[in-house]
Amino acid sequence: MSWSLKRQLIVLLILFVFLGMFAGLALLLNKPALSCFDNKQNQGEEGVDCGGPCNNFCPNAVNDPIVRWSRVLPVRAQQFDAVAYIENPNPTAGLSKVDYTFRLYDAKNSPIVERKGSTFINPGEKFALYEPNVDVGNAVPVRAFLELKKPSEGYPWRKIRVASDARPNLTIRSKQFDDSTGNSVTASMANESLADGHAIRIVAVLYDSNGNVTGASSTFVDVIKGGAEVPIVFTWPNRFTENPANLELYLHYNQGIVSGN
Repeated sequence: MSWSLKRQLIVLLILFVFLGMFAGLALLLNKPALSCFDNKQNQGEEGVDCGGPCNNFCPNAVNDPIVRWSRVLPVRAQQFDAVAYIENPNPTAGLSKVDYTFRLYDAKNSPIVERKGSTFINPGEKFALYEPNVDVGNAVPVRAFLELKKPSEGYPWRKIRVASDARPNLTIRSKQFDDSTGNSVTASMANESLADGHAIRIVAVLYDSNGNVTGASSTFVDVIKGGAEVPIVFTWPNRFTENPANLELYLHYNQGIVSGN
């Protein structure tokens, strides 16, 4: 083989090496980035687009929220309140949105009316869901049923991505049923953190000595500054014939559930 032919072969080999390097680099640059919505189980995910680095939990890693009880309470003529108590058994998984339906039934178990809405559920949360002034016409409801739309039907369980020191720490420092009026509750809510709290729903539930729900009401606080304390008041249109044996206030505010992947 002549020297000129060898030189040509060496040049061609070098050219092929450079072309291969450029082609590999182009493929690498154009390769789709790993994501949590590519319908593939990759990047350490526990399932397809769930678990691991993804914000969504895999369905087999979570349990449905539990409706412990639901009640219907008279308010005034043709209007009733509906209230339910919900527990989230998942300590690290929450729902940024879940649809619900309250259904009211009469003594013959016939449906009267339903009230729809939506809310969120924080990880490990126990809270009261309250729908006031449901118009029932001339019917008399005796039972309420709360249906929560299953996450598998539209809203996945997600993680909290807000650091604990960036979330407000809200507590109830005092609560009292007003004996003088017989139809109001006063309390104070404190923010024991530096982070401001926003859009807080507080539901008051009254119980008799047998643990039966005798009344419910709610109020809403737009914002509470870090380190602040605010008064809150709940009222009912009619005076109760007996003072409650127990009074509970349930706070409900979004603690940082992400709303997307």
